[in-house]
Amino acid sequence: MDKVIIHIGYPKTGSTWFQNQFFPNIKNFQFVDKRQIKDNFILTNSLDFDPKVIRNKFSKPEKSLILSHELLVGGMIHTGGVNGIITKEFANRLYSVFPEAHIIIFIRNQVDHIASAYNQYIRDGGNFNINKYLYQNSFNALNKFFFFSFDFLLFDKIISFYKILFPKSHVHIFLYEEFKTSPQKFIESFCTQFNFEIDLFNLNFEPTNTSFRTYIKPIYKTANLLYRRAVIHKTNVFKFDKFHQTVRFRLDAWNQHKIFGPIETSQKILGNKNYQYIKDYYKQSNRNLIEQHGLDAIKKFDYPL
Repeated sequence: MDKVIIHIGYPKTGSTWFQNQFFPNIKNFQFVDKRQIKDNFILTNSLDFDPKVIRNKFSKPEKSLILSHELLVGGMIHTGGVNGIITKEFANRLYSVFPEAHIIIFIRNQVDHIASAYNQYIRDGGNFNINKYLYQNSFNALNKFFFFSFDFLLFDKIISFYKILFPKSHVHIFLYEEFKTSPQKFIESFCTQFNFEIDLFNLNFEPTNTSFRTYIKPIYKTANLLYRRAVIHKTNVFKFDKFHQTVRFRLDAWNQHKIFGPIETSQKILGNKNYQYIKDYYKQSNRNLIEQHGLDAIKKFDYPL
């Protein structure tokens, strides 16, 4: 089989842009449909997963393959990799089918990552406050596995695990901040590294998602009482699920207007106490990124150290 590149996430690191704008337009690679990845690698029951069957489906590609799905890293941040169980399972699935694949992982400053994940949770239909989203003190240990987990963003652990499975030189780590700061320059370097052939002039570098303005979030959370959609952990009064996309479209449009207040900072979204807790929580993990994986660039983007 020709070269295989697998982009596994993380969620909230520009995955939608790469899947919609970038990967499909690469001329010398075949971009695998996201639904095919979801059906074969994510939704398949672990007791039914057969690497030989999956491998045969990809055995005769027209070109080298690119697979991209942000849930391959272990699901959404709201579910935290289920105590690492799904994270490890998906990694093993990928290795069993493509043992020589090149793995692409995007990471992000955990403070901004968690703030962005919470906003996405609201956008998807959730309405818990930030503390109820982050902490599940009323549940026992087993129940907590299915909620948000701070450990899911201990990047050094997942990078180390992938480097055990795959050749170390095949595990490529990128900072979301470098892409966000200078997207065209980043993509030019990205293309050179992987020998991607693409017409950069046809790409739209505008961000796909934007943060909430101050007065939009309360409206969003109230509207989310209307439907039981998209996220598991929420409160709803009605089940008007068909209204979710309409409400989301309208409120995202309103969010473009300054009348709804300034864009919230990560510290504002998280609150001062959570902000400091998060900065303390990831210090050692991020030091490991520098010491064990050579990611000195995280210093420039104020990762907790």
